[in-house]
Amino acid sequence: MDQQDTQTLDCKPASGIADVAPISKLIFSVTKQMRRVFEQQARLQDMTLPQWRALGQLVQSNGLSQAALSTLIETDQMTTSKILRLLETRGLIERLPDPADSRAKIVRATPPVTAMVEAMKAVAGELHETMLDGISEADKEVLVRSLNKISDNLAGQSDRQKDADK
Repeated sequence: MDQQDTQTLDCKPASGIADVAPISKLIFSVTKQMRRVFEQQARLQDMTLPQWRALGQLVQSNGLSQAALSTLIETDQMTTSKILRLLETRGLIERLPDPADSRAKIVRATPPVTAMVEAMKAVAGELHETMLDGISEADKEVLVRSLNKISDNLAGQSDRQKDADK
């Protein structure tokens, strides 16, 4: 972990743009640290984080189209296709004909993947507990509300930008 990741950022009110920058930096830093932990765990399973995410979605849904999976793991179709090719080569997924569309395939995780996904869930649970250690329930509620509001604000900004681009 580098020095920047371990330091606590001072988010005391200032004036102007400085009010937002420390919060943004902190959100980015926490996200980066979480990603690093999950990537380390994925490597222990001889996988990448995107492969692990794909398997998690496939187990949870009991099968998806490649397009739906791309949306859920937030990758483009080409990247998803590459991920699936590697997973299929390892026998971790199978592609089956889509009963609703003869041109499409449904991607499903094979039975051995369930244990891998359970290990992934355990890692996520441990990370969640570690992240929130020492934070009161009231503070957790404020944090969740605040992050949801930030997300809503950004989604609204994105929607407004889309409207402006039309």
